[in-house]
Amino acid sequence: MKKTIFFLMMALIFACATGTSRLIEEEKLNFNYTDDAYLFFRNMRQTNYSLENMEKEGLRLYTHDDYAEETPLKTTLVVSWKANNAYSIMQLKDSVSNQDAKFYFQKKGEKKEIKFPNLRRQGELVVLTKLYNHLLQEDTLFIKRKGQKLEPLFIDQDSREAFRVSMYDFYRLTGVL
Repeated sequence: MKKTIFFLMMALIFACATGTSRLIEEEKLNFNYTDDAYLFFRNMRQTNYSLENMEKEGLRLYTHDDYAEETPLKTTLVVSWKANNAYSIMQLKDSVSNQDAKFYFQKKGEKKEIKFPNLRRQGELVVLTKLYNHLLQEDTLFIKRKGQKLEPLFIDQDSREAFRVSMYDFYRLTGVL
């Protein structure tokens, strides 16, 4: 009996774990979620998020609680329960538009730009996925806003981890992970 309880507890712990170093393939990205994935998110993961309910529009917006107020980039998971779609939306500090921001990563001392393919949902998700993959590879991430200097994309480890967990939850919700 003790072994059964132990194995059930271990299964529950590993089912809720968000630690993975698996890179995301852009070709597998989608916006559809299944009811069981959303139920898992609502029952197990939602406690880490602030929720904004927009019932008329059929939307629920989830923003991770651990983002620092001053961090340049936050993501919000948007669940459109009427359409069974989920989106990861980029929110830049100080109402900077996506067109006015450029993202960079540093690998082995060399800085390279992450290009925006377009500014629609799919393009935005591709950029967020590139940032997520670079974060998993432990590259340093930067943002440059129009007329400003290059600055770190995340101001502290909590914000960095909040981004990683938010994207992980999105990929799990949409069946990519």
